[in-house]
Amino acid sequence: MNSRNESGAGIETGTRSKKRGLGRGLEPLLPPGGFSGLSFAAKPTHPEWVRVSNAKEIFSHRIESFYKQRYPSSNVTVDDSCHENVSLHCDQALDICFRIQASGAGWSKDTLVISNIPCVFDTLIKDFFLELLNFLISIQSEVGFFYLGLENVTSCEVVDQQSPGSKLIRRFSFQKVEQHWTIPMVALKQRIEEEMASSNCPMDSSNEA
Repeated sequence: MNSRNESGAGIETGTRSKKRGLGRGLEPLLPPGGFSGLSFAAKPTHPEWVRVSNAKEIFSHRIESFYKQRYPSSNVTVDDSCHENVSLHCDQALDICFRIQASGAGWSKDTLVISNIPCVFDTLIKDFFLELLNFLISIQSEVGFFYLGLENVTSCEVVDQQSPGSKLIRRFSFQKVEQHWTIPMVALKQRIEEEMASSNCPMDSSNEA
């Protein structure tokens, strides 16, 4: 089994190797050669990104409303009391922490960062990752972010799928940036659509909050 290399090349799994390109029109979203050797925090924000002044407040409200609507019998709590951080607990889905317009830790401000995924509940019942990502796609313009990032996931975890974050990286082909992982939202949307088409499942459009 080969892990993702430093240039952000796709991970191959030996018996079934499947390389995904970004698709027509998506290549310009990434610097030449991917993100290798580039400080993501120092890169210019993407020209299509528009900064939203109250992004954290909008995000907190939208994600809380979304999960309360989807899981009315669940205990859903959102904590946005700490600087740029927002954490969600939904006891029928997942625990997850975000950074909104992160100003440090190697991220540019056009990136919505998933800083930690402490827990994802019984994934045999429902695809909580797909539900979350479809929600994030639906609020991208409203909150204002162009990339989705993941931190605190090591290359070894990605190879062995030891954590929820590593499974997310492998499934949707995030690229490695220094010690973090990232994907343009437009590429993420395309990969979800490809996955849904290959499994003959419609995308979940229940993202009204």
